[in-house]
Amino acid sequence: MWGRVTFYKVSNNERTKLGPRGLKSVFVGCARNSKTYKLLNLETNVIVESVYVEFIKYKFISNSNM
Repeated sequence: MWGRVTFYKVSNNERTKLGPRGLKSVFVGCARNSKTYKLLNLETNVIVESVYVEFIKYKFISNSNM
């Protein structure tokens, strides 16, 4: 699953009124100390952790148009 394209939910505190509810990212692993996924945000190139993740089936970073 490493390298799979995902979308993660933006928390209500970080979201603006008309902002997106989810952001595109790439799965990079699981966190050691909690039950969250580690994701690379493709817009900011920052690693984020989230529980609310949707994996896009059959879409990996190597064969996607990003």
